[in-house]
Amino acid sequence: MDLVSDTPAMRAAASSVADDCRRLAERLRLDAVGVAVGVGDARQVTWWAAPDGPPLPARLDDVLLGTDAGWLLVTVGSGDTVFARTTPETPEDAIDLLRAMAASLVASAGGSQASPVLQSPNTPPAAMVTEPSETSPGQPGLWEGTGIPGLAGVLAALARDTGFESASLYTPNGIGWELVARGGPTRPWHAVLDPSRLGPVGDGVRFADAHDVPGIGPRLAALGCSSLAVLTADGDSRIVLDSSTTHLEPDWMTRALPHLALIGAVGAQPELAVAERAARELGVIERCADATRRILEDPGSTSNDLLRELRQALEADEIYHLVERAGDVEVVSETATGWPRRIPREIRDTLRSLPVYGPVDEATARQLGTVLGATSHHLTAAFSREQRPQEALVAGWRRGPGLSNPALRAVAQLAAGARAVIESRRSTVDRMMTKERTRWADELHDGLTQAVTTAVLELEAMENLIKKDPSEAIEALAASKSEIRKSLSELRALLFDLQRDSAADSRSDEPLTKYVNDVVKRWRLPARVTVTGDLREVPKPSLGAAYVVIREGLANAAKHAGAGQVSVWVNAVPDELTVEVADTGRGFAANATPNEGPGHHFGLGMMHRRVEEAGGTLDVQSAPGKGTRVVARLPVRGS
Repeated sequence: MDLVSDTPAMRAAASSVADDCRRLAERLRLDAVGVAVGVGDARQVTWWAAPDGPPLPARLDDVLLGTDAGWLLVTVGSGDTVFARTTPETPEDAIDLLRAMAASLVASAGGSQASPVLQSPNTPPAAMVTEPSETSPGQPGLWEGTGIPGLAGVLAALARDTGFESASLYTPNGIGWELVARGGPTRPWHAVLDPSRLGPVGDGVRFADAHDVPGIGPRLAALGCSSLAVLTADGDSRIVLDSSTTHLEPDWMTRALPHLALIGAVGAQPELAVAERAARELGVIERCADATRRILEDPGSTSNDLLRELRQALEADEIYHLVERAGDVEVVSETATGWPRRIPREIRDTLRSLPVYGPVDEATARQLGTVLGATSHHLTAAFSREQRPQEALVAGWRRGPGLSNPALRAVAQLAAGARAVIESRRSTVDRMMTKERTRWADELHDGLTQAVTTAVLELEAMENLIKKDPSEAIEALAASKSEIRKSLSELRALLFDLQRDSAADSRSDEPLTKYVNDVVKRWRLPARVTVTGDLREVPKPSLGAAYVVIREGLANAAKHAGAGQVSVWVNAVPDELTVEVADTGRGFAANATPNEGPGHHFGLGMMHRRVEEAGGTLDVQSAPGKGTRVVARLPVRGS
């Protein structure tokens, strides 16, 4: 038969069979797969060939008789044949899969009901042997009717053809069993499925009554599972079949064989399935990274906001972030109930006994889920770092496969870093607010407070002064009013400074000389004030600290030193502002304790704080009977 001239007749065959041929060719790296049923003029051929493959032979008989090299042939029944052309990438065991698929492909194309027999390219037709077949003419192909691509589609077809509802493929991962793929609906009992708990498998075992499953049977039954079966696939892998109805079909294992051969030929974790899963999980991690970035860009975000965004990015039903702090385990959750906030002590001890390195197995994840009150069927847990204190993320999905442990570990690391930034930012804001409150206390103490105190003392002395010299009393009253007005003006300036954006106005035109002279007059000191340099280039923090040093130095000289002479010297150069306040008063011992010298006064401590905050240094020199000298050096550039 001429293969090219018969192309229209070939393409008139069922499209589902051609699709099965294409899928088989793509999986096994074949560039052509076909099915020939019937003999003579009644022969019908369905085939698929790669568009960029080599030309097809001129005669189909050359292929079917084995005279054309490079073709694999499997004969079914008396004359039906499945044929395929190999490529350099075709795996060595491709013929095993072709033989397992042959009967299904021939039956779908309307051919015989016999089992396939392997024919090498050089085997003559007379050597072929046929056997009885269990395949019915109406049996669909291994992919047909599932509507599911990839390995999940093969598993769904396996469940369908064996009379079960779902088929789940598990592989050992060193610490337990990992779900590779599932075909069919996800059921509540899937959360407790563990192939290691199902006993010896052999070629396969079925529990028509789920209660008979060793160990976990009653729990499976309570969750709605009626029947369950386990098959061996690709060496150490396991396929678990389950159903919500009682399964009593006797030939289920025979009908599973073609599907097991397909899975065995491409491997329990075929490259396509791995690539599909990796691509899906990479997309999930990218969504989590985007969500984390949005949260960090919002200065008002909280840890709960972070968990909410991550839960949505993961498409999870619940998520928990556990952080060990000072012997306790704090929990931030994003669930319907928001419970719990703390883990009981006995569970904390168990959690701390877990290793923080490597993946968290399913049993541990389920244990954590029970403690946390999780209700999802699929739980995954991962530590964010391999050191203590412990920090872990637990996520749950009521439907779907969820996320693998390595992928969730990447998300856990994102969550841990973002939460640390959020908490650090909040701590920084709290420290800044405390610092500002202290600064305002300083300003009010030696600004408004001193002025009001002076005014009160003067008003108390006013009664005697009015009796002795009314005109002098009027002058004193005017001076008190002036001081109160100055203090009010200073308070308004402070309020204005609070509302102003300091970053937009880092330089100040504050008239320091005038303020210093006002302080000198307030305390009626015999002081000499000298200012050199351009104060307009001095940054506001340094200028404010200079004013505090001068104000507090003069106040201490007036209140404590009994000074006969006071000098104030201010010198501004491009790199530094120097402030010196010296008096000829009684002084104090340089090694005096805070309660024995002026250091116990509120103002001296405030001087130290303000100078340090501005990035400068403060030096206080004093000795009994030698007076006191205070020198502050404050930065001008780089502030």
